[in-house]
Amino acid sequence: MNTRIERDSMGEMPVPAGAYYGASTARAVINFPVSDLRFPREFIRALGLIKQCAARVNLEFGDLDKRRADAIIRAAAEVVRGDHDRDFVVDIFQTGSGTSTNMNANEVIANRAIEILGGERGDRDAVHPNDHVNLSMSSNDVIPTAIHLAASMNIEEKLRPALLALAESLRKKSIELMPVLKTGRTHLQDATPVTLGQEFTGYAGQIERALEYRQESAAILEKIGDRYRLAIARINIGRIYRETGDEAKAIEYLGVAIEALEDLQPTGYPIASAYHTLGEMHRLRGNLDLAQSYLERGLSIREHAGDLAGQASSCHALASLCIDRGDLEQAADLLARGLRTVQDIELPSVEQSIYLQLTRLHEVHGDFGQALESHKRAFELQRRIFDETQTRNVTEMQTRFDAERKEREAEIYHLKYVELKAEAERRRDAERAFIQSQKQESLGVMAGGVAHDFN
Repeated sequence: MNTRIERDSMGEMPVPAGAYYGASTARAVINFPVSDLRFPREFIRALGLIKQCAARVNLEFGDLDKRRADAIIRAAAEVVRGDHDRDFVVDIFQTGSGTSTNMNANEVIANRAIEILGGERGDRDAVHPNDHVNLSMSSNDVIPTAIHLAASMNIEEKLRPALLALAESLRKKSIELMPVLKTGRTHLQDATPVTLGQEFTGYAGQIERALEYRQESAAILEKIGDRYRLAIARINIGRIYRETGDEAKAIEYLGVAIEALEDLQPTGYPIASAYHTLGEMHRLRGNLDLAQSYLERGLSIREHAGDLAGQASSCHALASLCIDRGDLEQAADLLARGLRTVQDIELPSVEQSIYLQLTRLHEVHGDFGQALESHKRAFELQRRIFDETQTRNVTEMQTRFDAERKEREAEIYHLKYVELKAEAERRRDAERAFIQSQKQESLGVMAGGVAHDFN
């Protein structure tokens, strides 16, 4: 078989010359010779769709140049169509999160994209399987998404038509069996005979109702699904930008997410959280009126939803804003309310934050005795949180130690069992050999006696 050499971060691997997969896939084939089962067409199709959509998004965000993106999109479309199924060669049983299968898709699409651009397979500078095809992705996202996508397409394209056909067959059978009487079951009343046809009508009705539920859920998902998930993604991206210090980008992403959620789900947890985050950011930037507007909207939603932990956090943030403005009486009311709420639900971390804010409030008031008391309480809570964390860590370490010890003991017992079993086998072999030698010796004695008699 003709081969070519493919290289990756792990080294070189020989790959069949005509294959589109690369070194990582070839290595996985060697590492996982388990069942000789391969992923089905529907799953491979889903992988192609994911890589195709990801290339479009990476192009839209400016993370991938148009030339590479177009080539990846074309190559992924071929995977969707089924042109390269023979190159998906990794065993369905493998370790980890499906990294080898994800890389199988990345390498096939990358090498095909390289050809589309006029290059030779394996030229990672042209299109890199990880840096370009897998850009912004992980096997932890790709594989679960592919499973859900493949299942969803199979439900719509195969299961739904099959269920419709089954329901129709049951309806026809119910007409045929309508004259056939069968006994009924009693439930607090006399038994009423029913026909077998009526029973089959019930079977058909169950399937038809299940399909109606499926269509209703699909309609809801079609209405809000993509926009809603995109809004949640933008909230998460906004938080990441905030943590990395790019507040302008964070505010931009959170603002776009809020616009979508105000239309889709104006009273849910995500939009309340986004309002809160945006309000805190504007407070730190000195935009107090805007901050108050966002924080109050977040608090209102959390009150409506009965989110006590969220209410305590909102009261804390609004109290900080009131202290910044000099409205100390309003700040005191908010902190007292937040403290009552958080003590009801036992959230020591939020309670500590509120006591620290009370310390600040009392200092501004000039009430240093109260400030000291609040600070002491905050310190006690901090120590409690630390002790609980340490206890939890020690417990986890003890649990791991006990588990490892049991594993070692099990290994020792297994080794002893193997040794004892081997020793028992040796003794049985020795016993069988001894018995055999005794038989042979007895036969020899008998043969000698017979010969003597003849003499």
